[in-house]
Amino acid sequence: MVTIKDVAQLAGVTPSTVSRVINNTGRISEVTRQRVQQAIKDSGYRFNRNARALVTKSSGIIGFVTNPDNGFFYANLLQELSRCVLGQLQRRMMLEFGQNNEAGELEAIDRLLSESCEAIVVYSRHITEESAKKLVESNTTPIVFLNRYFSSIPANCVGIDNVACGYLATKTLINNGHRNIACIYGCPPYASGQERLEGFKKAMEEHGLPIKPELMFSGLYVPQVGWDAVDKFQYHSFTAIFSSSIGQSVGAINALHRLGYRVPDDMSLVSIDNYVLNDYLNPALTAIEIPMDQLASTAIQRVQLLKDNSQVLENARIPGHLVERDSVKQLAESDVNRRTVVYKVENVLEKAGEPE
Repeated sequence: MVTIKDVAQLAGVTPSTVSRVINNTGRISEVTRQRVQQAIKDSGYRFNRNARALVTKSSGIIGFVTNPDNGFFYANLLQELSRCVLGQLQRRMMLEFGQNNEAGELEAIDRLLSESCEAIVVYSRHITEESAKKLVESNTTPIVFLNRYFSSIPANCVGIDNVACGYLATKTLINNGHRNIACIYGCPPYASGQERLEGFKKAMEEHGLPIKPELMFSGLYVPQVGWDAVDKFQYHSFTAIFSSSIGQSVGAINALHRLGYRVPDDMSLVSIDNYVLNDYLNPALTAIEIPMDQLASTAIQRVQLLKDNSQVLENARIPGHLVERDSVKQLAESDVNRRTVVYKVENVLEKAGEPE
């Protein structure tokens, strides 16, 4: 059986240096780190996590709480978070589901605390600020909330700047000459939906453009909502749609195509959420990219700061950026006030399931 001493001899370092590389602690040069990692690989050494846990009184596990979901956002976030936990902290990740309600999310956190997790990252839609504050104050284990902002515990919050994302998407349409803009946004339990709506309103008000109730529609982040929104908008004048999610955008584009309208020739659309799927829609969808790698990396950095008792005063807000494709048309001056008429079609999409 290969031991740490064997690895140290092969790498030409001390056993304590090998231990620091394995545990990702202490100051070690990158050259030495790579030499030790190569020696570990060449020797076939595998360290005993259970033995380390007994010595360090640490499980080597980072907990992650989310809700059952098959959306693109969740899949990308899980992939990036897992990569960061392994790469930045040299730890494993344990997943618990919250069952789409506050009680379920709190129970999931409690299960991870009972596993002696070193830290817990929570992607919650339902936990209230009061509950979140109580969790943080009553536990020594660092708890970081993703994509939620709680003013009473800002140091424990890391999220996307959804207001800025909504603003940038709407500003893109305005800069292309659009003035009558419809908005599809997320309803509770999505905090992001209201924040993206705030960004939409900010851009419209900044340019003195009217926000028309008949061109507003809220719902889950699913295709059915996008379809239903177009069904509502069709009797009114508009040249563009801002959509808060890829799910809603897919439904809206399909509804427009079903009505015989071309995107972007007859109707422009900008979405939030940039996935590989966007390249294969007809047309390819202009969207605001949410940098999942940066979100996950920042969350793990915040975990490390909280573990080290470093002073952190503010929440981390990560901006998105525009990825331009083919779904936005630059309007000529004569097109700005044109009336867009869409004829009512039968609602044929099946009701979608839970949101992303």
